[in-house]
Amino acid sequence: MKKTKNRWLLLVCLFICSQVVWSQEQPVAPAAPRVTRAEAPPSPAVENKNKGVLIETSEDYKIGIGDVLEIQIEDAPELSRLYRVTTAGTFQVPVVGTVNAVGTTAEQLVQGLEKSLKENDYLKNPQVNVTVKQYNSQTFFVHGEVRQPGVYQVEGRPSLLKLLSLAGGLTDKHGTTIFLLQPEKTPAPKNPAPTSLASANVATLNNATTLVSTEKVTDTNEANADYALVRIKISDLLKGDPTHNPRVETGAVVYIPESDTFFVGGEVNAPGSFQLKDGTTLRQAISLAKGMTPKALPTKALIFREDSETGKRIEIKVNINDVMNGKQEDLALRSNDVIVLPSSKMKNITSSFINAMPSAAAVALGQLPFLFLR
Repeated sequence: MKKTKNRWLLLVCLFICSQVVWSQEQPVAPAAPRVTRAEAPPSPAVENKNKGVLIETSEDYKIGIGDVLEIQIEDAPELSRLYRVTTAGTFQVPVVGTVNAVGTTAEQLVQGLEKSLKENDYLKNPQVNVTVKQYNSQTFFVHGEVRQPGVYQVEGRPSLLKLLSLAGGLTDKHGTTIFLLQPEKTPAPKNPAPTSLASANVATLNNATTLVSTEKVTDTNEANADYALVRIKISDLLKGDPTHNPRVETGAVVYIPESDTFFVGGEVNAPGSFQLKDGTTLRQAISLAKGMTPKALPTKALIFREDSETGKRIEIKVNINDVMNGKQEDLALRSNDVIVLPSSKMKNITSSFINAMPSAAAVALGQLPFLFLR
């Protein structure tokens, strides 16, 4: 019995060994080449372009204070280097001396340098090349809801639309208005109460006039620093009307705030927060919320609104049915309005209802006493 058992063990071992040897003798197929997918280049709309310069070909660039110039002079390597324009608008070149640069073009500067080198008998036939390496005098600031906010150096005087394009375009959260604050070169209309630039806030921006006229903003910390605050509707800019696409001055600040929102809660099919666009009305708000549910009590709808003058929250009772049927005037919505459609079974606004609202709207309602719907 023991011999039979040992014989079976030996046969099993021999079988396993033969399988191992056979597998080692089989040719190994070469590994399939690993396919690597090249990563797509970043989208031009979101690519950081702050290091680039927008070339405005409609006019020759005029050199300004702070610009860095690269000057190459043939047969004079000792003079060929980078020069920075000082606050006096000049820079020093050996042999030539003080060179006035502000307000001149690169071509004019070339002509002046070649003339000076020839008059000083330094070179018989000077060949000069001038390149603006850094446009520090042509600085623009773009902030808010653009894809690439930051500081841009632009050659020439770009239009507002070109500057926004350089910043990657607008984001999906952009508001309806562009605020353009730029240095004023012409006398501004008299303003009985000029606003300090340091204390400018959202309320100041919202009270700014339209493109037809401007509001003067003065920074008392800077001598002769007057700015024109212009409010431009994005819809007007995108229509292609040149009167709403002004040239942007050097040192200007372009600000695009985030879109205002309003809230719809209660017995609607899609409660939540929505972007407030120009002309948004109560009827449109109900449509954005996918309409009312069968449980809604449209005759007892409420709009909670903050009074811009007193800061107090007010309650506006509205009959949604009458608005939808044209029997009552459709109301234009304001920023942070909270529209509530109660249930036919709801006798009061409870804390559970407030908690079901979007966070910002819940806070707004939470600051109010419970209002009984009757």
